Amino acid sequence: NSILDFEFHVRRLYESIQGYLAERHQSVEAFPSEQRLREVLVHQLRSIENDINPYLREREKRLTILICAPGNENKWDNDRPFGLIHMHLTELPMLTASGVKVQLMEGATGHGSVKDSAWVEERAKLQIPPEFNEIIFEEGGHISQGMSSNVWLLHASTGVWHTQTENVIKGTVQNEILHMMPQTTSTTPLTQSDLLDPTVVKEVAISSTTRGFLPVLSITDAASGKIVRHWDETPVGSELRRIHKAQLAENGTLIWTMSE
Repeated sequence: NSILDFEFHVRRLYESIQGYLAERHQSVEAFPSEQRLREVLVHQLRSIENDINPYLREREKRLTILICAPGNENKWDNDRPFGLIHMHLTELPMLTASGVKVQLMEGATGHGSVKDSAWVEERAKLQIPPEFNEIIFEEGGHISQGMSSNVWLLHASTGVWHTQTENVIKGTVQNEILHMMPQTTSTTPLTQSDLLDPTVVKEVAISSTTRGFLPVLSITDAASGKIVRHWDETPVGSELRRIHKAQLAENGTLIWTMSE
C-alpha cells in the first residue's frame, strides 16, 4: 500500500504547504518545488531504514511526516528548504473486516485541504462516542468528509459512487478508488437530503488508510440521536471493498524496495 500511496502523499503534503503559505500571505513561488520535496523525503526515508525496529521492518508501516516552518517563516534556506522534518513510523493495523456505524454531524474538520496543526487541534476536540466508529460531516448542505476518512455515497439510479474532493483532506484510498474505477465514481458531491433519501442514495461507505474501503451499516444524527439510515447488507459496497483489497494484495510493495 505504501508504494502506491507515496507519490500521492508527496502531492498532498506539498498542497498543504502551499495552502499554509497562502493563508499567511507568503510567497508560494519562492518555496522549493514539489520534486525537491520528494527528493528530501526519499533521502530521509532511506537514511532511517537501518534504524527500523526488526519487528516493524517485516510489517506494513504507517508513516507520519511533520514539517515545521523555520522560526523566520519567510526564510526557507538551502540547508533546510522545508524547515524541520520529523518522521514517525508505526505498524499499519489490519484492515477492519466489518462495516461501520457512523454519526452525522454539522460542521467540518480543519481548513479545507490544508492538513496543518490547526486541523489536528480542531479534530482533537471531537470525540467519537464509543458506540460509533466514525463521525461524518455535513457542510453547506453537502456531505463533506469524515473525521479521519472520506465519504462515499452510491447513487441509486446511476450506480455511481460520489465522493467530495474539494475543500476536504484528499485521501489516499479515495484517490486509489477514483483511479481504479473511473466509470463508476464521481467527485460531484451529493447533499444531506440525498443521503437521507433511500431513492437517491442506495449505500454509503467510508475510506481511509487504516480502514481501506468499508460499507456503512447505520447513520445516526448527532443532534437528535436518531438513526436516520440503516442497512442490513451492503452488496455493492462489499464488492468494491473486495476489489480494492485484491488490488492492494496484487500491487502492494513496501516503500523500502523503491528504486530510483
